[in-house]
Amino acid sequence: MPKKPLLYSPLMVRLFSNHYKRGTDAFDFDRTEIETVAGELKLRPPRNFGDLIYSYRYRKAFPKEIVDTETEGRQWVILPAGRAKYRFKLAKLTQIVPRDNLIATKIPDATPPK
Repeated sequence: MPKKPLLYSPLMVRLFSNHYKRGTDAFDFDRTEIETVAGELKLRPPRNFGDLIYSYRYRKAFPKEIVDTETEGRQWVILPAGRAKYRFKLAKLTQIVPRDNLIATKIPDATPPK
Protein backbone atom coordinates (compact mmCIF):
# COMPACT_ATOMS: atom_id res chain seq x y z
CA MET A 1 0.00 0.00 0.00
CA PRO A 2 1.52 3.36 -1.00
CA LYS A 3 2.15 5.92 1.69
CA LYS A 4 -0.16 8.96 1.73
CA PRO A 5 2.37 11.43 0.29
CA LEU A 6 2.93 9.09 -2.64
CA LEU A 7 -0.81 8.63 -3.08
CA TYR A 8 -2.11 12.12 -2.35
CA SER A 9 0.27 14.09 -4.55
CA PRO A 10 -0.54 12.40 -7.90
CA LEU A 11 -4.26 12.48 -7.07
CA MET A 12 -4.20 16.20 -6.33
CA VAL A 13 -2.11 17.01 -9.41
CA ARG A 14 -4.53 15.08 -11.66
CA LEU A 15 -7.62 16.65 -10.04
CA PHE A 16 -6.08 20.06 -10.60
CA SER A 17 -4.90 19.44 -14.17
CA ASN A 18 -8.28 18.01 -15.20
CA HIS A 19 -9.80 21.46 -14.66
CA TYR A 20 -7.03 24.06 -14.83
CA LYS A 21 -6.52 26.11 -17.96
CA ARG A 22 -4.01 28.93 -18.22
CA GLY A 23 -5.56 32.15 -16.95
CA THR A 24 -8.12 30.34 -14.79
CA ASP A 25 -8.36 31.65 -11.24
CA ALA A 26 -11.05 29.31 -9.88
CA PHE A 27 -12.80 26.05 -10.70
CA ASP A 28 -14.95 23.50 -8.87
CA PHE A 29 -14.61 19.76 -8.56
CA ASP A 30 -16.73 17.05 -6.99
CA ARG A 31 -15.57 14.66 -4.27
CA THR A 32 -16.55 11.68 -6.47
CA GLU A 33 -13.81 12.71 -8.92
CA ILE A 34 -11.22 11.48 -6.42
CA GLU A 35 -12.25 7.87 -7.00
CA THR A 36 -12.36 8.39 -10.78
CA VAL A 37 -8.88 9.94 -10.81
CA ALA A 38 -7.49 7.14 -8.63
CA GLY A 39 -8.81 4.64 -11.18
CA GLU A 40 -7.25 6.57 -14.07
CA LEU A 41 -3.89 6.54 -12.25
CA LYS A 42 -4.33 2.86 -11.27
CA LEU A 43 -4.06 3.79 -7.58
CA ARG A 44 -6.22 2.50 -4.78
CA PRO A 45 -8.47 5.40 -3.73
CA PRO A 46 -7.89 6.78 -0.24
CA ARG A 47 -10.23 5.35 2.38
CA ASN A 48 -11.06 8.84 3.58
CA PHE A 49 -11.58 11.23 0.65
CA GLY A 50 -12.01 14.11 3.08
CA ASP A 51 -8.47 13.63 4.38
CA LEU A 52 -7.04 14.33 0.92
CA ILE A 53 -8.83 17.68 0.82
CA TYR A 54 -8.11 18.45 4.49
CA SER A 55 -4.42 17.68 4.06
CA TYR A 56 -4.00 20.26 1.33
CA ARG A 57 -6.24 22.82 2.99
CA TYR A 58 -4.45 22.80 6.32
CA ARG A 59 -1.33 20.61 6.55
CA LYS A 60 0.52 20.22 3.27
CA ALA A 61 1.89 22.43 0.54
CA PHE A 62 0.56 21.77 -2.94
CA PRO A 63 2.78 19.77 -5.28
CA LYS A 64 5.21 21.74 -7.48
CA GLU A 65 3.05 21.23 -10.59
CA ILE A 66 0.25 23.21 -8.91
CA VAL A 67 2.46 25.82 -7.24
CA ASP A 68 4.12 26.58 -10.59
CA THR A 69 0.77 27.89 -11.92
CA GLU A 70 0.40 30.50 -9.14
CA THR A 71 0.76 34.16 -10.03
CA GLU A 72 2.75 36.72 -8.05
CA GLY A 73 1.08 37.54 -4.72
CA ARG A 74 -1.55 34.82 -5.12
CA GLN A 75 -1.71 31.17 -4.11
CA TRP A 76 -4.08 28.27 -4.67
CA VAL A 77 -6.47 27.37 -1.86
CA ILE A 78 -9.23 24.76 -1.63
CA LEU A 79 -12.59 26.01 -0.38
CA PRO A 80 -15.93 24.28 0.19
CA ALA A 81 -18.33 24.83 -2.72
CA GLY A 82 -21.42 22.88 -1.64
CA ARG A 83 -22.21 19.40 -0.45
CA ALA A 84 -19.23 17.18 -1.44
CA LYS A 85 -17.98 19.92 -3.79
CA TYR A 86 -14.80 21.92 -3.57
CA ARG A 87 -13.33 24.97 -5.27
CA PHE A 88 -9.73 25.62 -6.19
CA LYS A 89 -9.29 29.37 -6.01
CA LEU A 90 -6.28 31.55 -6.69
CA ALA A 91 -6.40 33.81 -3.63
CA LYS A 92 -4.40 36.80 -2.45
CA LEU A 93 -1.37 35.65 -0.47
CA THR A 94 -2.11 36.18 3.22
CA GLN A 95 0.69 34.76 5.29
CA ILE A 96 1.33 36.04 8.79
CA VAL A 97 5.04 36.49 9.29
CA PRO A 98 6.62 37.48 12.62
CA ARG A 99 8.42 40.81 12.64
CA ASP A 100 11.83 41.25 14.26
CA ASN A 101 11.08 44.77 15.50
CA LEU A 102 8.24 43.75 17.83
CA ILE A 103 8.88 43.37 21.55
CA ALA A 104 8.56 39.84 22.88
CA THR A 105 6.27 39.51 25.89
CA LYS A 106 7.55 36.90 28.29
CA ILE A 107 4.91 34.79 30.01
CA PRO A 108 5.78 33.54 33.50
CA ASP A 109 5.85 29.78 33.95
CA ALA A 110 2.68 28.87 35.84
CA THR A 111 3.34 25.14 35.90
CA PRO A 112 2.58 23.82 39.41
CA PRO A 113 5.58 22.26 41.17
CA LYS A 114 5.65 18.50 41.51
